[in-house]
Parts: sequence; C-alpha cells; structure tokens
Amino acid sequence: MYKRGDITFRLPEIEDLDRFYAMRNDEDAIRSLGGYSAGMSKKAATEWLIARGSPGRDLIFMIIHPESGLIGHVGLYEIDHRIRMGEFAILIGDKNYWGRGIGESATRFMINYGFDNLNLNRVQLEVLSTNQRAIKLYERVGFTLEGTRRQVQYKDGQYIDSHLMSVLRNDAE
Repeated sequence: MYKRGDITFRLPEIEDLDRFYAMRNDEDAIRSLGGYSAGMSKKAATEWLIARGSPGRDLIFMIIHPESGLIGHVGLYEIDHRIRMGEFAILIGDKNYWGRGIGESATRFMINYGFDNLNLNRVQLEVLSTNQRAIKLYERVGFTLEGTRRQVQYKDGQYIDSHLMSVLRNDAE
C-alpha cells in the first residue's frame, strides 16, 4: 500500500468487484479508452481483478480516496524486464474526481514506481487523439509524442487516430 497525499494505491482485491464493474461499464468513463471499451461482463471483471491481483506481466494499483473508496486504477501492463519497458494505463472511473489532479498524481506515482521499483527505462502508452485532456496530462508529466496510428479505433460512428507516447527514465530525472 502506498500513499500520495490523500490518495492510497493498493493491489486489487476481490472486494473491489462491484465498484470496478460499475466503473468499467460507465459510458462516460470508458468513452476515452481504446480497445475493449464496450463494457465488461461481471465474469470478465472478476477474472481481470483476480489476474491482476497476482504477480505477473501486469502491475495494477487501485486508486482509493478516503471518502469515496475505489475511484479508479492505474498500472503498467506487459512489463518486459528484459528490455525494461511497460505500458501505462489509467482509469479514473468516478466522474466526481475528474479534473481534480488525481489522474496526474496517479500517473506520476506509477511512472516513478516503474523507474524506481521495477528498474524500467521506458514507459509508453497509446491514447486516442480525441482524448485531449489525457494528452495534455501526459505531456505535463514528461511523455513525448512518438507517432500516430491513423484511424486505428472506431467509436461513435467515426474512425479515430491514436498516439504513441513515451517517457524515458532520463526524461523523468
């Protein structure tokens, strides 16, 4: 368990299931996500929590607010210790906490954890070009745009580009 200000970061627990399931099925919360953003079944949500609560190639921390409990999750996926790289992802699933700096705090926590605790050299992410709020946050914390995958997602009746961004250990020092 780790604390940063009022926020606590901890590994997933099966007790998170109901709140996690609700967040992963909230249309507003998942609209800006790439990949499987059509929601999750209760079974898939359970399997996701169990898989990420154990050591593996993914390291996920639940974001816990002292008043509201679980408000999101942040993590590194597909961690490759050989080349010292992981893929960053975050979801603030409780809209009451959007725009309050929690996403930035959680992003900084996870990047630092990757560099300091996992000895990573590179953290990368892919973000939809329509998610300008996230892109600005990623630039603020040191991510650099590396390229664009054109029309890689189809959402709301349109094809959307995604951007590949990364931050290197040297960038964060």
